[in-house]
Amino acid sequence: MNRIRIFLLVYVSFSITFLSCDADDSAETESKAPYIRFSIATSNYDFEDITTSGEALTTISGTNGLTVAQEGYAKLVLHAPGDLSIGNFSLSAGDFVYDGSSNGDLYKVELYEDSLGFYNDFAESGTISITKIDNEFVEGTFNATVSNGEGSTINISNGRFLAVYIR
Repeated sequence: MNRIRIFLLVYVSFSITFLSCDADDSAETESKAPYIRFSIATSNYDFEDITTSGEALTTISGTNGLTVAQEGYAKLVLHAPGDLSIGNFSLSAGDFVYDGSSNGDLYKVELYEDSLGFYNDFAESGTISITKIDNEFVEGTFNATVSNGEGSTINISNGRFLAVYIR
């Protein structure tokens, strides 16, 4: 009878130990998935199909999973200098033009939102805040005011992003 009690005690102890290790191991190895999230009026957008490119320029781009040929396609692109740093940066108005000489006007937000009538329109004002840079990811927030060629204006709010960091 004592052997059975000892066996059960050892079995329960090992079970608890192994279950605890499994939970800890999965938390440590859980990977971050890149995203871009933001709101326009009452609609929330959650893009998980994120690409990052860059050397002289950094471009973080996300879509809603549709293709440009599909109705309802949406894309948001964050443009920044290639030498990213933590801080708050004002967006510069106008289309994206890079002449290779100045990084001061390279912070841009570009929106393509088919259902709202915005087709690669650039923000007139707003901010991009880079809050964290590590060996793998760049993370931050953004907001913007975007107008299209037809006189419509929208506000992008509560913008957040996590993207692969390319040096």
